[in-house]
Amino acid sequence: MLVGVVLSYPAAIATLGPQKAIEIGNIMVLALAAGIVVAYAPLAWMAFRKGGLIDGADILSVGIFASWAGVLYARSGSILWRLSGQPVDWLNSGAWGFHIAFSCVGALCHLIAPEAVAGRVPTRQWIKIGALVALAVLVVAGLTVLVDAD
Repeated sequence: MLVGVVLSYPAAIATLGPQKAIEIGNIMVLALAAGIVVAYAPLAWMAFRKGGLIDGADILSVGIFASWAGVLYARSGSILWRLSGQPVDWLNSGAWGFHIAFSCVGALCHLIAPEAVAGRVPTRQWIKIGALVALAVLVVAGLTVLVDAD
């Protein structure tokens, strides 16, 4: 089933062209993201209402909610952008990139939720490795963007 979903995109490109394939893909991801956001909203809300420290499952629930809220925002923006004639000035606007904040919260929650699923996923060892990789990418990519190449 998963392979079929992945292979449906090249099939859509071949039959409908890349523009329609992207539009259809955006709509499919938008719909799935909306479903996930609605499904995880009560769990995220309960985690925040607990007060104090929350456990790994709560952190992971907030991470899933935030990640997919970011996807929902990004796909909504992409669809609106395409329907509006792809205005170039939207691409560097503050509103366009707001989904990045949701994605950062989601990613951070995924990295700090040790043993949230069945008391073992993700393991503390792999969280440490993932955090080191994230730090290395942050430093290298950050230096690449911040250092003037001229």
